[in-house]
Amino acid sequence: MFRCSFQQTEKLLFRHTVYHRRKSILPFRSSPQYNTHGGSLSAPSFVSFSSSSGDKADAPASLEKEKDYSRDSLIRLLKISKQEWPLIALSASTLGITSSVTLLLPYASGNVIDYTIQNGNDGLSPVILASGLFGLSALAGGGVYLRTLWLARAGNRIVARLRSRLYRAILLQESAWLDRSASGDLLSRLTTDAALVQGALTVQSVAGLRGLVMAAGSGGMLLYTSPVLATLSVATLPPIFVAARRYGRHLSEQQEKV
Repeated sequence: MFRCSFQQTEKLLFRHTVYHRRKSILPFRSSPQYNTHGGSLSAPSFVSFSSSSGDKADAPASLEKEKDYSRDSLIRLLKISKQEWPLIALSASTLGITSSVTLLLPYASGNVIDYTIQNGNDGLSPVILASGLFGLSALAGGGVYLRTLWLARAGNRIVARLRSRLYRAILLQESAWLDRSASGDLLSRLTTDAALVQGALTVQSVAGLRGLVMAAGSGGMLLYTSPVLATLSVATLPPIFVAARRYGRHLSEQQEKV
């Protein structure tokens, strides 16, 4: 009788496991292992099954860990660059001058050409007009020079601070840690990644802000010059964006097949 009940229970457990595996549920983790010695049952043991559903379930967890790691790294880098925030903000303030001049220079050049055609020699002197355009270009060039200088200084200070902290942390370790860890690899990676960190915290951040300012300013100038042309230009952006995204997905799928 005991053997019969044991066989029935074993069949039920087997069917239960196969059913859950077909339903793509997580592997059956609580399959009890029966011990017939003495007519007693032992404690449940862990039973693992290798299936693709487990990998799919672990994928979101790994993505969350990567997001948390990236967020923590970004927070640490911002803390390291906190002392250089005033200099970075000062360099970003030059965008107001350089972007304005860059947007106004074509408009001013067109007005100068129109004024010269309409008035001929009776208008302003070409020297005055050329001096005005040259002054705008010089102002924009000066702003770009100051922004590049300040960003380079801030980036070099951030990298120097990062290197000094890492060197200090390595030197404070015990000799056993130096024998066990690849300290040379850490130093070489720091040298390689220092330029990436410097660019991400200084040049790339300000470049992104410059892109936003230029997009807003050019859109405003286009609306001011020709609202119809501005509307037509904006209307063509969504189809291009959708087509580019679909083509990118198609290329990624082809790469995965290869």
